Amino acid sequence: MAAPGRSLKRRIQALGILVALTLVSASFLGFQIFKMTESARMKDAATQLTVALDRMTRQYEDARQLASTTETGPSALIGNSQALRAITQESLTDLPGLEGGFYAQTNGRLLGYAYPTYLGSGPKTDIPEAERPTITRIAGQAIAENTTIQEQLERGFDVILFASVPLNLDSHGVGAAWVMSRLPGIRNPQWRYYGLSLIAMLAMAGLVTGSAWWIARRLDKAIAHVVNGIHTLHGNTILPISATRYMELNRIIEAINHLVKTVHAQQAGREQLERQLHQADRLAILGRLVAGVAHEVRNPLSSIRLKLQLARRGSLEPGKLFAAFDVVEKEVARLDRLVARLLSVAKPPTTSNAPTDINEFVIARLRHWSLRASEFNILLDYTGTEDGRLFGLVDRDRLSQIFDNLIANAVDALTGTGGRIHVVLTGLSIDRLCLVVHDSGPGLSREARPHLFEPFFTTKPQGTGLGLFLSAELARASGGTLDYIDTPEGGACFELRFPYRSDRSDADAPNEPATLEEENACER
Repeated sequence: MAAPGRSLKRRIQALGILVALTLVSASFLGFQIFKMTESARMKDAATQLTVALDRMTRQYEDARQLASTTETGPSALIGNSQALRAITQESLTDLPGLEGGFYAQTNGRLLGYAYPTYLGSGPKTDIPEAERPTITRIAGQAIAENTTIQEQLERGFDVILFASVPLNLDSHGVGAAWVMSRLPGIRNPQWRYYGLSLIAMLAMAGLVTGSAWWIARRLDKAIAHVVNGIHTLHGNTILPISATRYMELNRIIEAINHLVKTVHAQQAGREQLERQLHQADRLAILGRLVAGVAHEVRNPLSSIRLKLQLARRGSLEPGKLFAAFDVVEKEVARLDRLVARLLSVAKPPTTSNAPTDINEFVIARLRHWSLRASEFNILLDYTGTEDGRLFGLVDRDRLSQIFDNLIANAVDALTGTGGRIHVVLTGLSIDRLCLVVHDSGPGLSREARPHLFEPFFTTKPQGTGLGLFLSAELARASGGTLDYIDTPEGGACFELRFPYRSDRSDADAPNEPATLEEENACER
C-alpha cells in the first residue's frame, strides 16, 4: 500500500505561513529603517542631548557642593578644566556620538571638552574648530537668556545638533554646559526610496500571504465539490461531475466521468451476461425437468395401461377389478400432483407484499401443523425475535409455501419415530430475515446433499423430487436463499434468508391472520 502523500492544501498554507514570517521579519526591518529616518534620528538625538545636559548639570552641582567645603571655593570649579573634563567624560560615556564640555563666562573659554565614544585611534581632546564659534554663541545665549538653547546646523547631507544649559552661582550666570551630536547623511534622499521599497515589500508579502490562504480555501472547496460529486455516483444514474475553476482538477474530473461511463457500460454488459447465464441455467433446468417428467409419467401410464388391458379382457374377478381401478385412481392422483407441481414451476414470479407481523405469521403456520405433528408424537418448538415483534412487508404466499414445505419434510422425516422440530426466526437487518427449520431426524447423507435442490431428486420412493427445488426457486425469485446447514446436533437443518421491507408505521395495525390452505406434503 502506497504511503499517503502530503496535502497540497497544507503546502500552500505552509507557503502562506512562510510568507507571513517574511512579513514579520520585513516589519522588524522596517522598524529599524524607520528608526534611521530623519525625524526618528533627530528626535532620538535631541533626547540624548537632553539626557546628557541633565547629567552634566547634576554632576556639576554635586562637584560645586563638594567644592564649597574646601579652601578653593565653588567659584573656582568653573575654571578647573581637568575637573570639568572628568564630569563630561563620566556623563557621556554611555551616549554614543555625543561630545561636549563647559563654557566659562569670565574669560569666554571652552573648558572640559570630552568625546568618550570617539571611534578614532585615541581619545579626542580638541574641540572641532569649525563648530567652536557656534558652541561659544549658543553657550553665551543660554547664559544671557538663562534657559536651555538648542540649535541645528546643516552641512551638506549632515546635520549637527547643539544644546547648552546655563550654570548659575548665587543667581548669577558663571558658565554653561554644552553638548553636540553629528547626524551624518541624514539629509540623503535615498532614505525615502528605502522607505518606499519597504512599503512595497510589505504590501507584496501581505498580498502573497492572503493569496496563498485564498487559493487554499478555494482549492479545498473545489476538492469538496469533486468528493460530493463522487458520492452522488450511484445506481444506473449517470450524473457527470461539473467542472471547477482549476484545470488540474478538471482533468481529474474528466477522468472520473470517463471511468463512471465505462463502469456503467461494463455493468450493463455484466447484467446482460447474467441474464443470459440465468436463461441458460433455466433452460438446463428445464431440460432436466423434461427428462424427469418423461421418466415420472412413463411409469404411471404403463401401470394404468396394464390395468385397463386386463379390465378390457374381462378376465378379472370383481374384487380384483376394483383393486385394478384403485391402482388406476392412485396413479392418476400421482400424475395430478406432478402436474400441479409443474404448474407451480411455470407460474410467473409475481410478488404481493403485505404488512405482516412475521412472528405471528410463523406462529400461525406452526399452529396449523400442530395437529398433524401431535399425531406422530412430534414436538414443534419455536424461538422468535427478542422483542417478540418483527413487522415488515413480505410476500406471504411465497413465504408460506416455502415454510410449509420445510415443515412437511421435517414431519415426514420424523413420522414413525417422533422427535422435535425447532424453528428459529431472527431479523438479520432492516430488510432481511432468517428462518431456520431444524429437525431431530436421521438427517441426510453427504452423497445426497449436493443434489437436494435438483428437480426430481428424492430420497423416498413416493416422493416427486420437486418440493425443495420449488422452494429454492421461490426463494431465489424473491431475492432470498435456501440452504442446507450442517449442525453438530445432527438431523436436517434448512436456513431460509428471505427479504422484507421494514415498515414500523404498520406496527400498531391489526395483523391479518394466515388463511392459506395447507399445501400437499413435498417429500424429499
